[in-house]
Amino acid sequence: MEEIEIGAGSSGQVHTVPEEPGVATKRIRIISRKGIIDASNVTETAVASYLKRHNLPGFIHVLEVGEHGEHGASQRARFIAGIKMSHAVGGNLDEFIQKTSFQDRMTVLPRIYTQLLEAFGALHGHGIFHGDIKTANIVVTDATLEHFTVKVIDFGSCRFYRHAAPIVQRDDNPLIGCTFAFAAPEAFGVWGGQELNYRMDAYSMGVVLHDCIFKCSVYDESSNRHAHQLRDLHKNGKIADPIRQSAPRGVPGWIYDDMVKLMRPNPCDRATIESRLARSANRSAKRSKEFILDAPDVLHWGTGRATAVQSIFDSAEGRRELRAFALAVNIADRFVHARKRPCAPEELDVILILAGCLVGKIGRSRRCPDAMTCNDVLSALDFELYSETCDVILRYRHKVHKMDYSLLKTVLIQSNGVTLDACDKYIYQA
Repeated sequence: MEEIEIGAGSSGQVHTVPEEPGVATKRIRIISRKGIIDASNVTETAVASYLKRHNLPGFIHVLEVGEHGEHGASQRARFIAGIKMSHAVGGNLDEFIQKTSFQDRMTVLPRIYTQLLEAFGALHGHGIFHGDIKTANIVVTDATLEHFTVKVIDFGSCRFYRHAAPIVQRDDNPLIGCTFAFAAPEAFGVWGGQELNYRMDAYSMGVVLHDCIFKCSVYDESSNRHAHQLRDLHKNGKIADPIRQSAPRGVPGWIYDDMVKLMRPNPCDRATIESRLARSANRSAKRSKEFILDAPDVLHWGTGRATAVQSIFDSAEGRRELRAFALAVNIADRFVHARKRPCAPEELDVILILAGCLVGKIGRSRRCPDAMTCNDVLSALDFELYSETCDVILRYRHKVHKMDYSLLKTVLIQSNGVTLDACDKYIYQA
């Protein structure tokens, strides 16, 4: 079938075929030809699979997620993931803003805002933040003013915010793959010690509203192209302050008020998407069902599970990636259940890297020990996504502020893969 390229980005290309109208496929490379694993592409594929199963509102409809190999001998050396989704023929929100009058934009702005609140409120309910909210990542699926509908795309910058680590000040690059014009101050390390979490999405949502209202960016993009320049602008209050005034004529006052609250520079003072969702007329905040991974069967480990958990712990500790430790154990249990055999040492190494990719601890690229092993692990897991590991439950439900990872290792071994049992044992023994 003849393919037509309709878009391309840093993670991959999007194609359509005439035989499948209304359907687009995005192919992204998990492992490069040189054996480098891309953390953002692992995350994007995992989130796409998650959206396919849970069908969260406000997101592009994901039809299928699977492996798309390449022809020839080189196919053995890398893994291509294909995300098949609905094709939005109405273009993206940025294109709509540029070609639409102020009056028409203000007519549909309440619909745009409430749809995005519902979408990101549901995503945050699963412990995930988007990380790259911008007008180009919001597509228009129905452009009629009466039924104006938008959907969110591009999940490569998503992260588990409940695993987030404190921010380290940096001058060169933002900490995640975000778009500068829509990025929150904490992405540039403005507020040392803060965590990257769902409040980043709140700020970006405010910038989207600003773009819809004023048809321009919140700062001069022509003279501020580098991360350190943006950090200075945020530190000096030269971005958010100018918009703190009464709503311009024709702009819904409640939306303008929300925009200002969402764009507060300090994340501790910033309104959240959940709080805006809760106060919207005739709406209430919706908490999505939390997904707790309990290994359905760990018998196939035989007597080797304790040794494997210890090996994951030692590797995570050596790499200073203990935030990914509990998730890696959960993934290993799931892999063993799928393959009906214990993990090999090289598979445990790959699983820790993948866990690190999902929680955002490992950088954008990391050398894969063996591409074929990585392919096998990814295929067995079907890109499963876990929002509630036992360390997250302990931190958020039981208010354990300082995690004893050595004790966590012990209870994970004792619990034989049952997440809630591990949490109970941790609380009892702490």
